[in-house]
Amino acid sequence: MTSLLVDINALRQKALHELEGASSASGLEAWRVQYLGRKGEVPQLLRTMKDLPVEERKKLGQEANTLRNELENLYLAKSNSVTEDSTSASSQVVSSVEGGHLHPLTLALRRAQQIFAAMGFTIVEGPTIELAKYNFDGLNIDAEHPARAETDTFYLKDLPELVLRTHVSPLQIRGVLENKLKPPFKMFYYGPSFRSEKEDATHTSLFQQYEFMVVDETVNLANLKHIITTFYSLFFERAVEVRFRPSFFPFVKPGLEVHMRDQITHKGGWLEMAGAGNVHPNVLKNINVDPDKYQGIALGGGLDRLVMLKYGIPDIRLLYSGDLKFLKQFS
Repeated sequence: MTSLLVDINALRQKALHELEGASSASGLEAWRVQYLGRKGEVPQLLRTMKDLPVEERKKLGQEANTLRNELENLYLAKSNSVTEDSTSASSQVVSSVEGGHLHPLTLALRRAQQIFAAMGFTIVEGPTIELAKYNFDGLNIDAEHPARAETDTFYLKDLPELVLRTHVSPLQIRGVLENKLKPPFKMFYYGPSFRSEKEDATHTSLFQQYEFMVVDETVNLANLKHIITTFYSLFFERAVEVRFRPSFFPFVKPGLEVHMRDQITHKGGWLEMAGAGNVHPNVLKNINVDPDKYQGIALGGGLDRLVMLKYGIPDIRLLYSGDLKFLKQFS
């Protein structure tokens, strides 16, 4: 742990030093790509956390996420003051780069990542174009299930084995196999999903999901309730009350609906928030886990729904409108 902590601190000093020398828009963008881009040094550092023991992963994950947030904030602050590069050999045009605003979905996702990283979860991601065997078969969804129909799922032309993933649950399979995770483990994953939907105030063909899965010898629904109650409380910045109701999903047994008492909109009653349950034994077998020795819990919900509740957004389509007047409300 000491070695990685030294690496984090060294990376911080190196990034801060080079940020000081970024005096143009192109230089600042190169710095962003090097340290914060998808293949940048900070995301690469975060990906190394998956191989650490749970306690080390929890502490170092917090440190690495703190570093990322610090660098992102410094990047945004500096983007207000750097100048554009010269576009003319005869004169240099200096103009301020307008400060940007993070999208509310980005704000929500980063907060969710911080919370789950602090709880010791490995954070993984995967492709939006997914193998049907991961999107359906590996999750115990049989060939006759209506979700597999072309009226519900977007298939790639002439490539029936590929789909635009209909949920992030395929990472229950891909995330474990590609990262070579062995029990016990805790995994948080997220991203865009796609379904053939008639669009209205609460439905779009593109939407964002988050999900987590925990596998060990003794994990149970009481642990599931504790995790999601903790997450909602920290995300909404208030104490929340959660209840379970029976439901059915092919990849969990038993299946549950997760409801949260409405303390957000002040309309009273309960809000349906997510689907959850014990990971189905067939799914455990598909990730090479013995269901007679281990058990799992999983929960998946809509990130869009969390954002709409947190910020009082009445129509999901606003999140995908590209309306700058709307987006500038968030920081």
